[in-house]
Amino acid sequence: MQYRYATILDLQKVENLLEKIKSDFLRTRKGKKGSPKRNLSNPKYKMILSINKSKIIGYISYKLKSETQARLVGIGLLKNYRGKGIGKTLFDKAIKDMKKRGVKI
Repeated sequence: MQYRYATILDLQKVENLLEKIKSDFLRTRKGKKGSPKRNLSNPKYKMILSINKSKIIGYISYKLKSETQARLVGIGLLKNYRGKGIGKTLFDKAIKDMKKRGVKI
């Protein structure tokens, strides 16, 4: 299993993943969906991908709100990969990354 940051070059694959898992990805407080393209272009927005045999199977994303605060935006995993600790690994990687960036957890 590999883990890496998403880039704008992953846009189509990320959109396909989101459609497959039908998550509440990027819902704002008003219930509107954000744009993956806009978010992947935003330096305050971070998405970590889980990749198995070159296939994106899951993600976790967060947005830096300030130098010490972040908000979890979404997490999702394809159904066949659930219950195997991949979601926990994604969550742990996001927490570690936020701490490195100075976010108080």
